[in-house]
Amino acid sequence: MSTTNAKRSTAARLDDGMARGMEMVLTPALLGLFGYVADRLLGTVPVFTIVAVVFGVVGMFVRSYYRYEAAMRAHEAEGPWRKAVGRSRPAEGP
Repeated sequence: MSTTNAKRSTAARLDDGMARGMEMVLTPALLGLFGYVADRLLGTVPVFTIVAVVFGVVGMFVRSYYRYEAAMRAHEAEGPWRKAVGRSRPAEGP
């Protein structure tokens, strides 16, 4: 791999990490803002704000978990340990 490809790969990983970090912070914050606006309109100040923020945090945790699981499944499937080297089928019975 050339240095240019390595730099692009590192830059792509940093961009992906930054995007995921911003997504994890901004999603609950925006949901909290919408909840606060709903609270102000309905006169129930802390209720919708708290519910929306908790929903956003839990949602981001679940999304991160499933994204990680899918990435690990793909990584495991591509690994050299998944190739059957020298394995033979068991002999069939009479």
